[in-house]
Order: sequence, then structure tokens, then C-alpha cells
Amino acid sequence: MKKKIAIILTAVLVLCAGFIVYGSENSWRFGSRSQDMGQVDVSIGGALILGRDTEFTVQLRNAKKELVDTRKLTVGKDNGQAGRVSFEGLADGDYTVTVSGDRFADYTQTVSVAGMAYAVNLTTGFLGGINYENGAAHPGVLLIGDVNGDGRTDAADKTELINAIDGGGAAGLADLNGDGVADLVDLEYLAKSYEHGKNTEAALDRFVPAAAVTAGEGKGTKMEGDPEALLRNQGSVTLKPAGGGAISESSPVEMEFEIREQAQAALVDGIIIGTGEDNPITKAAITVVYSENGADQTETIPFMEGVDFLLKGSSLCRAEKGADGSIRLHLGSQVAVKKVTLTIMGMKNNNLAEISKVEFVNGMEERIPEPEMDIPANLSASVGSSRISLVWDTCVNVTGYEVLIALGDQEETVLTAKNSIDITSFGGKKLENYQEYQLKVQAVNGTWRSGYTEAVKATPVPSGRPDLKI
Repeated sequence: MKKKIAIILTAVLVLCAGFIVYGSENSWRFGSRSQDMGQVDVSIGGALILGRDTEFTVQLRNAKKELVDTRKLTVGKDNGQAGRVSFEGLADGDYTVTVSGDRFADYTQTVSVAGMAYAVNLTTGFLGGINYENGAAHPGVLLIGDVNGDGRTDAADKTELINAIDGGGAAGLADLNGDGVADLVDLEYLAKSYEHGKNTEAALDRFVPAAAVTAGEGKGTKMEGDPEALLRNQGSVTLKPAGGGAISESSPVEMEFEIREQAQAALVDGIIIGTGEDNPITKAAITVVYSENGADQTETIPFMEGVDFLLKGSSLCRAEKGADGSIRLHLGSQVAVKKVTLTIMGMKNNNLAEISKVEFVNGMEERIPEPEMDIPANLSASVGSSRISLVWDTCVNVTGYEVLIALGDQEETVLTAKNSIDITSFGGKKLENYQEYQLKVQAVNGTWRSGYTEAVKATPVPSGRPDLKI
């Protein structure tokens, strides 16, 4: 009899093993099993002007120093949008992020995961107008100058770089700025990283994990693109009226976002909605459904470019436009958001709306503040044979400038560290005399942009005539 009971008990335990539900508040519970929801993102944006693309290796290890995964990130020489990788499905605990790349010192940071998503935002150098003191919110910094390849930037690299400059041989790792030679410019780059005396560890952004959110088109809307990539900051979607025509108050477009029921314990105090800088949202309404004291509440927050609207009369509850054209929604306190509907009634270009980023933020007021940036002033051009020279007033809080050159419907951008530049080529060929080019400039600070100046026109002329001031 005892033997039969033992057999039955064993069978029951085996059958029940598949139905264990773990009690961690930071796991999603899907019927018979739980799923870890932690996420760590790493982004790298350009802060230095480099003559080459730079590939970085990003590794994540758990508290036991076991490798979780390895990813690759490339920062283009055009210093465009920051590259980003995600490590998802992480259990609660401490993780170590390590980033390495040629000519840069290794970067290491510990992230404590507790059921949320965390972003380690890095730049390839220090930005202007950012406070890098201990306790201040700032991006992490990748330090250039590892000339001897030991993963550090120190006195040994300084000595090796000076020897390479004096020797005049192959530049190798001593060519820090990627122009093909080891010279005083490379020494200047090393000086920016050497004995800097600043805090280089990133302030973490916290937000709801991408896997906890679903996104789709709303009524009367045709959506193109991958919403899953959008939620991971790895793609965008476009929205058009399903019946055709322009976006307007009578023909709006909608996008809906829902926080999975299992993840609604994740509190949110802000929402960031990004669009293309050249086509920002001008009029919209954001409807937020959230849970408060066990009951659902609904608030609709209007947004109109140049107009301040307040929610419930509080200056904290508001929708505002960021310097990059994004909508930044401040909820005023942390709430359990269940659903958000974005209704767009106006765009700068009303033919379509492009949504490039959506984040449900925990810690909106703790985010890295946008530095103040000015659009360059007094842009002027002079010309010579197959040459256009530009000059403008120096700006503060910049890591460089971006020059946009246009000929007809063709465009090309060039980066420069100084407030002047000589342009001799376009589209891989030298400038054509007697062709009218249009040029404009904007200040750059890492991935932040000031916005372009008004365009100036310039027409190169053959040699033998004096330079003409435009």
C-alpha cells in the first residue's frame, strides 16, 4: 500500500512540476511558467570627428561573470544616429557591461536589473555643455587614446604616440583621428582623454522593457514598418490616413500602445515620442489609460507646437517639444500605465507621420538634460576654381559642425571641427565651375543637432579671377 502511495505521489509531483509559478514581482506570469523581463540596452554616439568607421564589441556578463551575450556596434564616421543593442529576457540581478574598440580604452559598468529596462548611453568623447561631476546625469564616455592596445589610456600611450609622431613611420593605432597619419592632431585627441579628471560612468535611463509593450495602428490609419523594431529603438514606422490624403484634424492618424497586463506593475512618469527632425508633429493628442487605487483613469493631453497645455492645472503634467523634435510627455507622478493612444492631427509635412522612438519612462526628471545649442550665425561663402569656402560664428556646447551641400536633388553632408571649411568635392567628384550649390550649417554635440541655418548659394569660378565674396 505504501509503495502504491509513493508511486502516485511521485507521479503527481512530476505532473505538477510543469505548473510551478514563481512569485517574483519582476517576472511575467504566462499560465504555467514565468518569464524574466529585465533588459539592458547599450548605445554609442559619436562625439569625436573620426576619418573611419569604428567597430565596438559589447559584452554582458552576469553576477557569476558568465558571458550572457556579445554584440557588435559600429559608429560611422558621419557621426549620425547612435547605434544601439539590446540584451533582453534578463533575470533580476547585477550585470556587467564591457565595451571595447580599437584606439579606445575599455569601458566597464555594472547595471542592477530589477524588472525594468536600463539604457547605458555612451559617446566617443566628452560633450559640450554637460556636467560630468559625480552625481550629475550625463552620458558615459569612451576614452580615445589606447595607442598600445592594452585597453587603457595612460602615460604609456602618450609616450608611444609621441614616438610615432617623431618617427614618421606607419601610423597604426597612433592614428587616432583616422586621417592616415600620426601627428599633433592625434596628440590633441589623446589630451582630451588623458588625466581628464571627470566622471565617465553613464547615468542610467530606466523604462518599460520593449517586450512588455505591444504597438499597432489605430482606427483610420495605415501603418508601414516594424513596430517591434520601433519599441527597441532599432527602426521606425510611418502612419498615413487609410483613406488617403493629408493628415489633418478631420483625417488624423492613430497609433496605439498597450502595456501587457503582467507588466503593468512597472510605473511610468513620462513618455517620449520621437519623429524625424525634418518632419516633427505640430498637433496631437495623447490619451493615457492608467490604474489608480484599483480603478482605471483616463487623461487626454493635447500637444500643439508653440502652445503650452497643462494637465489638471499642474506645471508638471505637460507635453512639450524636445530640441530634436520629439514629444516629451511629463505625467507628474509615477502611475501604472495600461494603454496609450497617440492621435496626430498635424505634421510639418502632412503627407505622412514617421515615428522613430517610443519609450515609457521611469524617472523622467532624472534624464540627461538637453544642452543648450544655438544655430550657427553669420554664415558666408567665398568661391574660387572648383572651391567653396565657408565661415560662420563659433558656437558654444558643440563637438563640431555639419555642413549640408546640395546640387539639385542631390545632397551630401560633411563634418568639421572648426567654424570654417573649404569644400572642393561633391558626390565623389570635384566641384563644377559655374554650377550653383546651396549650403547650410548646423552645430553638432554628440547626437544632438541645433538645426540648420538658412542656405547660402555659391557658384565656383575658374582660376584667373579673384575670389568672389558671396
